Amino acid sequence: YLFRAVRRLAQMRSMAEGGVIDEEEITEAIGISIDRLRQIESQVNEIVSLDQVIGEEGDETLEERIIDESGLSPEHEALRLLFREELEAVLDKIPARQAFAIRLHYGIEDGCPYNFAEVGRMMKISRERVRQLVREGMNSITDRWGEQALEAYRSLLTE
Repeated sequence: YLFRAVRRLAQMRSMAEGGVIDEEEITEAIGISIDRLRQIESQVNEIVSLDQVIGEEGDETLEERIIDESGLSPEHEALRLLFREELEAVLDKIPARQAFAIRLHYGIEDGCPYNFAEVGRMMKISRERVRQLVREGMNSITDRWGEQALEAYRSLLTE
């Protein structure tokens, strides 16, 4: 409804001599109140095209300026999710304590990596035992998955 009203408003303004037309004529033609007309006009004035040229040189569009460069590309994100699913499957095949220590230490569990001492407090074991569990688990994962795949996954997690 709003789109049609705005389009009719624009058509009426363009047909009017000099582009000036009385608000009452517009409201009667469109079938809305003056308050609603003013509300529509204020909203229309806020609409901005993403193709609008900005900058001093005029060589950049608004879309180019607002794109989040820090975000992952859809392809990169899909790869990251596939690696994560594969890693979870491998972690499910090693002893539970090793898997849990690895998940916590590398931040796989909650996105927040913990040092060996913090993991030890959570698991109620020593820092040294956590280090051993992580090392043993990583050796198992490397044996099952391969060092290259593991390094690729690590790089995806850190980006």
